[in-house]
Amino acid sequence: MTETAKFAHVVLPGASFLEKEGTFTNGERRIQKVQKVVEPIGESKPDGVILVEMMNRLGYPQAPYTAKGMLEEISQIVPFFAGVKWDELGKQGKQWPVAADGKGTPLLHVGEFKRGKGKFVFRDFVETAEILDHGAAYPFILTTNRVLEQYNVGTMTRRTPNVKIFTEDVIINPLTPPRTAFPKATSSASKVPVASAR
Repeated sequence: MTETAKFAHVVLPGASFLEKEGTFTNGERRIQKVQKVVEPIGESKPDGVILVEMMNRLGYPQAPYTAKGMLEEISQIVPFFAGVKWDELGKQGKQWPVAADGKGTPLLHVGEFKRGKGKFVFRDFVETAEILDHGAAYPFILTTNRVLEQYNVGTMTRRTPNVKIFTEDVIINPLTPPRTAFPKATSSASKVPVASAR
């Protein structure tokens, strides 16, 4: 379980991608079939099964979950998935939009962009409510960063020898002098408490 999940009141036992069927749609617009390789371990279940069980228990009756059935439902709602069928995806999948006759679209824009010229929308800057409500007491924003040695929250990589390379989480802020951000710090290597309005 991740460090974040340990704070949860309820943890739903989702199966890994190797333990379930479904589809992934990548940045190439390719809808690809994912085949189950092994059965889910322990009490874990595919995400779709968990969602259907929750809906049934909350009084919204649903048919049993299947990846094929879910894709069929999506194709009835999403226009550019209209012709997507589980049994016709094959090994390479199809690229949306997929016409009702099942024909995919390898090249989306030929000769011109489908919607014509680009559309630009201007939005005035609006400060976040969190800063407006709590900015005086909590004037700094802490955001996460990626490091080469750990992937995302380190669920997998922290179980590898990488922990010997990157052993601690460090707050680095090149834009704010340390004395301003952490006035109680006695040196650049000091440990300081970090708190928020949350």
